[in-house]
Amino acid sequence: MLLLGDKESNVRYDAAVELVQLGNESLDVVSSLLSLLSDSEPYVRYGAASVLGHLGKRSDAIRLEVLQWLEQNPNDDGIGDKIDCSWSIVVE
Repeated sequence: MLLLGDKESNVRYDAAVELVQLGNESLDVVSSLLSLLSDSEPYVRYGAASVLGHLGKRSDAIRLEVLQWLEQNPNDDGIGDKIDCSWSIVVE
């Protein structure tokens, strides 16, 4: 969990993905992934969007959290990844 606060975005992303794979879908993990949707690195944004999309399909609470965050953060940076994230939640 300490790696979710690392200064390097790729380390935070890798830590969040590993925690999800281990079954940890806590608010800390979801919040970390949400913050990565605004990262300057496109591959980090894309990866976070992908993981959040999968989590949102499995959990109504996570789906709501993701969609609220996307609505509250309509920044144009990385908008494509944010759209992909929300789309992957609603489409199988």
